[in-house]
Amino acid sequence: MSSISRRQFLAGATALGLSTHFAAAPLWAQSRSSANSLNGGRMVVVFLRGAYDGLSAFVPYADPDYGQLRRNTRIPAPDGTAQTALDLDGRFGMHPALAPLLPLWQSKQLAVIPAAGSPDPTRSHFEAQYMWEVGQTGRVASMPGWMNRLAGLDASAAREDLILGVGEANPAILAGPAKARLIPRGQAATNTGVLANERTRNALLDLYKGDDPIARGFREGSESRMASARELTPAGAAANAASQQMTQQAAVAAAQRDMATSVRPDGRLRDRQRRQTAYAAGSDAAMDAQAQSGMADMPDVKLADGRSYNAVLAAANNGAPSVQGLALDARHLATLMKNDPSLRLGFLSAGGWDTHANQGGVTGQLANNLGNLAAALTVLREQFNQPGDLIMVMSEFGRTAAENGTGGTDHGHGNAMWLIGDRVNGGRIHGQWNGLARGNLNENRDLPVLHDFRSVIAQGLRGSFSLSDNRLADVFPTLKWDRQLDGLMRRSA
Repeated sequence: MSSISRRQFLAGATALGLSTHFAAAPLWAQSRSSANSLNGGRMVVVFLRGAYDGLSAFVPYADPDYGQLRRNTRIPAPDGTAQTALDLDGRFGMHPALAPLLPLWQSKQLAVIPAAGSPDPTRSHFEAQYMWEVGQTGRVASMPGWMNRLAGLDASAAREDLILGVGEANPAILAGPAKARLIPRGQAATNTGVLANERTRNALLDLYKGDDPIARGFREGSESRMASARELTPAGAAANAASQQMTQQAAVAAAQRDMATSVRPDGRLRDRQRRQTAYAAGSDAAMDAQAQSGMADMPDVKLADGRSYNAVLAAANNGAPSVQGLALDARHLATLMKNDPSLRLGFLSAGGWDTHANQGGVTGQLANNLGNLAAALTVLREQFNQPGDLIMVMSEFGRTAAENGTGGTDHGHGNAMWLIGDRVNGGRIHGQWNGLARGNLNENRDLPVLHDFRSVIAQGLRGSFSLSDNRLADVFPTLKWDRQLDGLMRRSA
């Protein structure tokens, strides 16, 4: 377990990598490496907030303990029908709702690491998600997200956007000194909101005309919002000012309140990235309401501790939108990254994965989520199909190996990570797998973490961007290279 001190943090993201080194890596991985550019590829991270059930997505059907641990949530062994798992390698099968992705496995573009995750034992969504987003474990001080640190490796990061985030107003994974372009989820991305009204826009820009960080951030966010809406809106379709949610007076008043609460007593900005961009992107409250709208028809139950399941699920989402809209967000991200070649890194997230109750098996809540995820990943792979392009799917932890008494699963530990791309050594299950026997489980209840999530990501970064050991150490300062994963990526040309 590792942590970062305040002194290390203040030294800056660059200095984080100076005191640690990776073990020797294959020589091919460092060939033709560029220390000042990420032009070797494009990467999209899809984060599933709430801890999805990897044992249902990639089913260890051949394991004799699987059927004993899962009853109501069990995915039957493959028999060629649509009501069973899709066979992958004689040991693992894919949930039938993920059928659109089976061709990626068969063409060796999709690989799975079934027992990966964070070595930290926390079962708190908030703690675990933050650790994944900043790339550190244990008690972590405030620091830039690892995708922001990755962007900072490129010499152009100071003058142009390399990162695009869709759906969340303030993901920690993107926060930091490198500029990130953020757009709201769903149809809101095509709407300029209150900025569509010229008088309101001029009043707000006049309010934010100073040279302080808040003012500069608002102007940048406003410009980005307008530009993104123009790119994503069909030609001739203008924003309808009559449909705006706030009047001119209300918009200016909200901006004044935002400015007043953006500075802490010590003079530093509070939650800088959200304050700089969220208002320009639209109402946080409206966006959060939209994020929860996908749960409107979800039957609620009381969990063992008396809490409302829907309330627990909403909290686990941590601001992420419903997976129901992920395919549209994926299309928006692909459009904007295609139109702007400087955008090399993309981030998407989806909530709804904290399946304590009514999880379902072949059909049901989880199956619906996986179907929506498959649709989004299909969109991404269609658009991100160049040799260096990489798509990674991850979640803060897994779920218990055994189901609970409310037809669901509880917070676990290890989980399956996915990689998709031409340079992925796909059609294979990678890494160590010890099975589901009780003695092999973490705390006798869930999958162990046999591979650090940062080791998996580092393999992908090396394969897509040919990063050297020193550059990887800048992104993940305390990480040791995991040789067991050396076959995960193919040798780049």
